[in-house]
Amino acid sequence: MSQILNLLYPTRCPVCDRPLPLVGVREGFCETCYGKLHFVTKNRCMICGRGLADRGAEYCPDCAKYGKHYAYDRGLALCDYDEVMRNLIYRFKYEGRREYGEVFGRLMAKRLGKAVLRAGADGIIPVPVHPKRLHRRGYNQAKVLAKSFGDALDIPVYDRFVERCENTIPMKNLSPAERQKNLENAFKIGQNDVKLNVTIIMDDIYTTGATMNAMAGLLKAHGIKRVYFLTMAIGGEVF
Repeated sequence: MSQILNLLYPTRCPVCDRPLPLVGVREGFCETCYGKLHFVTKNRCMICGRGLADRGAEYCPDCAKYGKHYAYDRGLALCDYDEVMRNLIYRFKYEGRREYGEVFGRLMAKRLGKAVLRAGADGIIPVPVHPKRLHRRGYNQAKVLAKSFGDALDIPVYDRFVERCENTIPMKNLSPAERQKNLENAFKIGQNDVKLNVTIIMDDIYTTGATMNAMAGLLKAHGIKRVYFLTMAIGGEVF
């Protein structure tokens, strides 16, 4: 039965969107397309996790200037937000390709899992989407990603811990100040029967840090001691 389904609905490479070949597959990607992923190197910003061109630096220019204002403790991202990831994330979020989150969740667990386990995370909280957007899209991409990652590392996912109470406008065309304003009062605690001390916020992309900062501030106000984040990709502007 599974062979028939695979013939009718073949597994596709998240980068080129072609059916995966019988040989030459790596971590759910074509061998060639896997080589197109620009993984963030070990030379990362100590706060947001961006790759640093200056190997002697500890912080990216954004975090050196604004990092003390962030509510989260530290973050990590798998890849740079380049053209490859931009196209891939668009299909993941807006074209129904939820299976991309499962592939990337496993890949993030393989490449970033040791750091997460060292941090002692006792729960993963995906960035929530508003019910209207969830109904239109059919799924929360951050939850799909978090579930795959959490299953790989045996860390529970609490997708109802934080709720989105404001249907904020898409932020890709907003300035940093507009993004911060857009997220005011956007989130609220929805689950109070779980005690968490160290959490991971999971999302598809980090750009200015506005979403992560808003989420982390809420979680710390709720008594969570340390808040980290993980994303598929990182890039962009100042917070």
